[in-house]
Amino acid sequence: MHWQISTGIITLTLIVGIISCKNNAPAVEDQLLELVDEYFINIEEPSGLALANDNSSLWVVSDKHSKIYQLDLTGQTLQEIAIPGIGLEGITVGLSGHSFWVVQESLGELLNVDTLGNEIQRIDIAGAKNGSGGLEGITINSINNHIFLIKEKDPSILIELNTDFETILFRHLSTATDYSGIDYDEFNNKLWLVSDQEKMIYRCEINGATLNSYPIHVNKAEGIAFDVVNNLIYIVSDSAESLYIFKLK
Repeated sequence: MHWQISTGIITLTLIVGIISCKNNAPAVEDQLLELVDEYFINIEEPSGLALANDNSSLWVVSDKHSKIYQLDLTGQTLQEIAIPGIGLEGITVGLSGHSFWVVQESLGELLNVDTLGNEIQRIDIAGAKNGSGGLEGITINSINNHIFLIKEKDPSILIELNTDFETILFRHLSTATDYSGIDYDEFNNKLWLVSDQEKMIYRCEINGATLNSYPIHVNKAEGIAFDVVNNLIYIVSDSAESLYIFKLK
């Protein structure tokens, strides 16, 4: 918004379009996150992470293979599902539990598949291929079924789609130089983001405003999942091919 004063009259001009987010420096909570476990996972280049709806397992996609993997909470593979997608960078579980949404970075698309890997639909995301970084993460607002997407960098953008897949938020983020994963916290109505380059986790409002930041010593953190019941944060590393579990104190 711009305020313009002219001859004693205040005029309010609303600029519709991209909203630039120049956040204030978030509080750095370096004592509130504790690494409690680390597990090797037998997946090449894991690049997206989601917690199952019942919190009993994790779902991962691979940047190298067109597959969805189900893991137990210690990183052991339970099943693999081949899907007709490429350049997979993020995953979330549909609210019914009967389908998955994944992001295809190079195509700038969402791909919806059933639990057998069959394609249900594809959604092209406007602006997803602008700049040098593509779509990196996806999550679903379980309250209203809106989809949140994160574009990695140049520029970093938070995108919100309504149930008709219309873009209702397209916001530049500037707290981090890049973003590599996103998850929704339904209990607090907040978003959790992770940055590969900054080695940080961010807790944000659903409009992208950063509230807190948490340092993590993880290389190539590419996916995040938040277990609100147990206050646990799961992170997957692309380069280490490992699952990290943090306790939020």
